[in-house]
Amino acid sequence: MGIGVVMVTYGSLILRHGLFSDQPLATTFSAVGVLDMAMSTASFLGLVFVSLERMGATVYPLRHRRLGNRAYYLGIAFQWFYPVLGVPPLFFLQNSIHNLIAAVAAPLGLAVIGVSYLTIYISVKKQHVQHHQGIGATQANAQLKERELAKTLFIVTGLSFVTWVPDAVEVGLMKFYLNFHMISNLLRCINSVINPVVYIFRMKDFRRVLKSIVCRCSRDQLQPIGLGPHLVIVREM
Repeated sequence: MGIGVVMVTYGSLILRHGLFSDQPLATTFSAVGVLDMAMSTASFLGLVFVSLERMGATVYPLRHRRLGNRAYYLGIAFQWFYPVLGVPPLFFLQNSIHNLIAAVAAPLGLAVIGVSYLTIYISVKKQHVQHHQGIGATQANAQLKERELAKTLFIVTGLSFVTWVPDAVEVGLMKFYLNFHMISNLLRCINSVINPVVYIFRMKDFRRVLKSIVCRCSRDQLQPIGLGPHLVIVREM
């Protein structure tokens, strides 16, 4: 959610700056360009890792349960350390080299996501047939939960595709349409805030955990102070 707020704010600044300037914000300030590349890469890697994780959970459920938390820690670490340490040097390469890397990495990542969810779809169809042929109640409930989670993540990924497509097309059109560049960047930034919104509407467990976190933070900010027979509530600054 925090990444989404940051990216949407950044996308809004791009649009506002472009209305009053002839140059994109990322090319006017190098630090802004580095932030753009790093945050976008982290967001895109997250989509790729989630699709691979869900494919493993759906196609190989027993092996996935034995995976442990170490794989998740490594994935999260790579998702953030690579954009922070590996992406900034790429920003200062020649435009031709930079565009070549983007032209290879973006379609490759999209292909991985597409193949992963196609595999999930085929596996879910097979599980549906097995369910009608008769399997244990526990296994059926587990498969049902996996299917619901896969559907939710498919919606998230589909919406992410919609927000990323303009930016992918923009590489070839940016020289001719500056307004298209600004709008495509804003849409790409909106991608990061779409995911938690979908989770809130689709997943009861996510809503419950989010509500408990918000309520806990609210309680932590309020401290009761006893003054004789009266009780005063003060808010921390």
